Amino acid sequence: MKKCAVINDLSGFGKCSLTASIPIMSAMGVEVHPLLTAVLSNQTAYDSFKSVSLTHTMRPFIEEWKKLGAKFDEAHGATLSAVWGSWARYVYHLDEERFANYGRKVWNIDEENDEKTAVAAIEKTEEFFRSLHMPTCLGDMKMGVQPDEVLKEMAGKATAGDTMKVGAFQKMGEKELYEIYKKANHR
Repeated sequence: MKKCAVINDLSGFGKCSLTASIPIMSAMGVEVHPLLTAVLSNQTAYDSFKSVSLTHTMRPFIEEWKKLGAKFDEAHGATLSAVWGSWARYVYHLDEERFANYGRKVWNIDEENDEKTAVAAIEKTEEFFRSLHMPTCLGDMKMGVQPDEVLKEMAGKATAGDTMKVGAFQKMGEKELYEIYKKANHR
C-alpha cells in the first residue's frame, strides 16, 4: 500500500483540507498520515474563522515518526502540484474571471483579457512550483508516467467507482478525473 504524508490544516466546518484529502486518498488505497498545521473552526472561504496553529508541534511529531522509521512514497503537496496545472486548464473556463483575478492579484499579470490572464496565471503557478523543485506532472514524481489502466484505476478509486463526485470548484466524476490524469501523465 502506498503511504503519503499529508501536511495540512483541519477545518471543522466546510469540506476542504484534511476532511477532503483523507477520504479521497483512502478510497484510492493510499495509507494517509496526516500532520496537522492548524485546526480551524471552518474553512477560510467564509467571512470569518477561528484557528489554533499547531506548527510548534510539527517538528516533534516528525521526530517521533523518524523514530518509528516512517517513510512515504510521496508527499501530498507533490501529488497536488503534479496535477494542479492539468486540473486548472480543465476547469478555468468555468470561471475565467476568478482565475484572472488570481493572476492579477497573486502574479501581478497586467492583461485585460480574462482568458489570457487565467492561462498566464496557470503557467506562472507551474513555474513557481518548479522553482520549489515540486513536480508539475506525474512524470516528475517517483511514480513516473503511468499506463492508461493505472490512470483509470486512480480515477475509479477516487470516485468509489464513479458513485461519488469529488471537488469543490467543480464536482467531478471518474471520467473527468481520468481526463485530468491523462493530461498530467507526461514528463
